[in-house]
Amino acid sequence: LGSPTSSVYRGNDLAGIFASCRDATMELELAVRAAVSHREKCAVVLGAAVAVNIALAEADAVSPALDAVTQMQLKRLCSGVLSTLGLAVARVRVYGQFSRIRKIFRLIRYRATESKFEELRSDLETLEAQLWNLTGAVGGLGLGGTVAPGPGVDGMTRKGNRGG
Repeated sequence: LGSPTSSVYRGNDLAGIFASCRDATMELELAVRAAVSHREKCAVVLGAAVAVNIALAEADAVSPALDAVTQMQLKRLCSGVLSTLGLAVARVRVYGQFSRIRKIFRLIRYRATESKFEELRSDLETLEAQLWNLTGAVGGLGLGGTVAPGPGVDGMTRKGNRGG
């Protein structure tokens, strides 16, 4: 497969940008499946990418009703998503293919590797939240593709906090 950023030039329309983001996520999924090291970190990034794609699907559904300014903002957000997905594919391909020897050597610098994946996950979650806010939709899958708890909601049980 080609570089995920190569598909950004499919067209300047939102449909083309949405398709490019879906293609990049499919490319990320293939890279995660091929990973032989750092698989858990790769899977968490993929979960965040899937959550972004759900927000993108909602944005795609409501985009015809958006005004020109909001559509331009949506295009900018989508280009950020596409860029972040391209970086995710590159990192998963590099770190996901570490041999045991290289991985043992990198364990000394584990925090550096972990922070690279954490940064991707955080960036994708931020973009996801911005997409939900821009489209006015209620949603947000949050950390690793799980439903983000709202105010007064316990994230583990999804029951309201009643205090006392």
